[in-house]
Amino acid sequence: MKFLRLLMPYVAVAMTVCILTACSDDPKGIGSSTNQTADNLTAEANKVKFESIGQKVVNEFSNPQAHEELLRAINDFCYLADEYNLDVEKAGAYRATSAYWQTIGEICSTNNLTKTLSLTRTGGEFYRAAQYYGTYTYGNGKWAYSAGGQSLKFQFMSPSMSKMVVIEMACSGKETIVDGDEGDQIAIPEHGEAYLSVSGRTLATVTVNADLNDAAKTAYVTAIINADEFTFRGDFNATMQSGDAEFSLYRNNTMLVEGTGHVNGQRMTDPTENDKDNPENLFNDATASVNIMNEAWIESSCSSIKQLTNEAEQFVSNSELDTRNQCAAFNKYLKISVNYGGPTVAIIETAPVLEYAYSGYESWDMEWVIRFSSDGASYSLDSYFDEDDTVFSNLINNYEELEDQYEEYLQDIL
Repeated sequence: MKFLRLLMPYVAVAMTVCILTACSDDPKGIGSSTNQTADNLTAEANKVKFESIGQKVVNEFSNPQAHEELLRAINDFCYLADEYNLDVEKAGAYRATSAYWQTIGEICSTNNLTKTLSLTRTGGEFYRAAQYYGTYTYGNGKWAYSAGGQSLKFQFMSPSMSKMVVIEMACSGKETIVDGDEGDQIAIPEHGEAYLSVSGRTLATVTVNADLNDAAKTAYVTAIINADEFTFRGDFNATMQSGDAEFSLYRNNTMLVEGTGHVNGQRMTDPTENDKDNPENLFNDATASVNIMNEAWIESSCSSIKQLTNEAEQFVSNSELDTRNQCAAFNKYLKISVNYGGPTVAIIETAPVLEYAYSGYESWDMEWVIRFSSDGASYSLDSYFDEDDTVFSNLINNYEELEDQYEEYLQDIL
């Protein structure tokens, strides 16, 4: 099990992604009358309410073609750069730029907020691309490079749209040298900006601001994407004693989702060698919260990351006993709840499940369970919602992705 799998308070953030990407297109039950109060809804009534809230978010994305030109331009760029090889010596500029804009495309096409947080990483593609300068122009089946200027620019005629596309990235301000993911060193500027335009019309801008202080061992990074009417924002900061991650998604002035995560600890940005081998020593307690359009809130907390890690890792087999003990450890330290702006309506916890049995051998694993306050009824998240009609059907997949993002953050810190 990965260590950061134990940071389950952040599962609240992943649940929001499910609401954005896995809601029913048919909000059945919306508008139906009920005499039940919000804290006394049946399991089925809660399901309808979850779907109705998710549908409100989905309705904000009423124009599925909003990002069509942006995504086409990104795909065309990747195709031309791969098919008509860029200068090998400058290949790093293409690889970083391509990966960066593919991430932007994924964020805009799937409303993937966890990816927004990835843009704040000091070891990410934005800063790798920003190490290069000059202009690449595509024509007659080849790329031409011209040196000079204070930015990295790619310009080409889009094969799929027959429109001129310009991708540009530039940085300014003082630079701080950090170690990169690939064993190299990267200069992190205070301010960075990137944009993509088609026929002179800007379709997306990305702004990244970084305040790194090596002496104080602190880092504050913000990334903002403006695409069409949507604004995606991710913030990350870390000090010796605490770390915070925030994200939000707005359409014009309408808040669709806001979320925060916070962890307390010690030596978090200046660990010892022993800490690097035992990272749980760096962290104490953690909390996370997600607000969906001021209609539903998911709150979570972990009272002791270190104790949870130590207890859960004692039980590593797939036996029923070890799995039950592991679930008990998770449920002891992790608290995840759902509310509609008032009392808790449901909690989410782990439970053991038999995956398969054969010739006397059994394999058990943990699964997520939702338990309702009104009657104590509990359901696995997979069984409570239909695959094609749920705000939670992709919970685990989205959580795994979020887990990877936080693991990358810790790698940056360590």
